[in-house]
Amino acid sequence: MLLNCFLFGLNPKIGRELAIQQPFSVIHAIGLAMLVESKLVAARFGVGRFTHPTQNYIGIVQIALINSNPTTLLIKSLTTAQMQECHAL
Repeated sequence: MLLNCFLFGLNPKIGRELAIQQPFSVIHAIGLAMLVESKLVAARFGVGRFTHPTQNYIGIVQIALINSNPTTLLIKSLTTAQMQECHAL
């Protein structure tokens, strides 16, 4: 139910891409949505001028996947220092 609500609230272009991918959880859908968003922005503006705005969120999704269990969803906000530490690994 929560996954369907998340998917319904997405930009229609992103929602169509995610419908094809069939994410199994909200966390999975968030990660896929960020990847699709990056792809769409790259296609719109050209790859040469595009920087990945979602790179800062990779650590958040990784921590949420590690800390999540089937009954609860956890998305933790990271400080800039914590994100840099995740990228250094």
